[in-house]
Amino acid sequence: MKPWSANNAHVTQVAIPDATGYSAFAIRSLLQGTWSDWDHYFSDAANAQKYALKSELSGRVSVWAGGSFIVLGDSVMANGAAALNAVRDELGFSSVENAAVAGRPMSDGSANGVGTVTTALTKSFVGHDLAIVAAGTNDFRLDMPVGTLGQIGDASFDRATFLGAYRTTIEHILTQNPTIRIMLSTPLQRDNASYDVNHVNAVGHKLLDYVDAVKEVGGLYGLPVYDAYANSGFTKLTLATLTSDGLHPNAAGYERLASAFSGFLWTVGS
Repeated sequence: MKPWSANNAHVTQVAIPDATGYSAFAIRSLLQGTWSDWDHYFSDAANAQKYALKSELSGRVSVWAGGSFIVLGDSVMANGAAALNAVRDELGFSSVENAAVAGRPMSDGSANGVGTVTTALTKSFVGHDLAIVAAGTNDFRLDMPVGTLGQIGDASFDRATFLGAYRTTIEHILTQNPTIRIMLSTPLQRDNASYDVNHVNAVGHKLLDYVDAVKEVGGLYGLPVYDAYANSGFTKLTLATLTSDGLHPNAAGYERLASAFSGFLWTVGS
């Protein structure tokens, strides 16, 4: 550890070499009596890329380091490349595959055609360490029925319902890769196209019904559920600040989601 000062700035650098010749280090500055946040770096001979290696430098080791994850969902995830890359870097993943498709509900058979369940059935989950599934707002908007949960051991599911499509997706993932971890995320609160948290859609559901359904699926399969509806801070009073249209996150909203997902995944482990 080498402290030094120049131009009224005090910087601390910590170098941690490893067998590959890579090094990790952190720096922060003290200006006018106030310390900045730590900046964390990972470098190699070929290029100097900045990664958030808070895990290595704070004594926490990310169980996700070097792994890969895949994301299923709608436009909230499809447009969130920067946020997903931030999650990748924060937790040390080597790669992320964004398989989310804008406009798709979880269910098949909506006015928008096939759903995320069909996307899932076309994907391979072999080799991935984590799958994130974030869906439901379009099922609410497109008036898709929630359906019934059923029980473990059911042989078939109604993919034209939210729960049937969700269970089809999860069982497909786990059949392909039984050791993969799956994180579910509930829909965010919204106020778009007259569909807000108080609206009852044409099949008699509020958005909260889809939120509760995600939690039920998580409980059935023993999967961690991030409750974005309750814990992300997206609400009618903040949607103008965190979204572009009452539904889709803006830069500030995606930064919020990246932080939330990363923090949640620290608690999940492998």
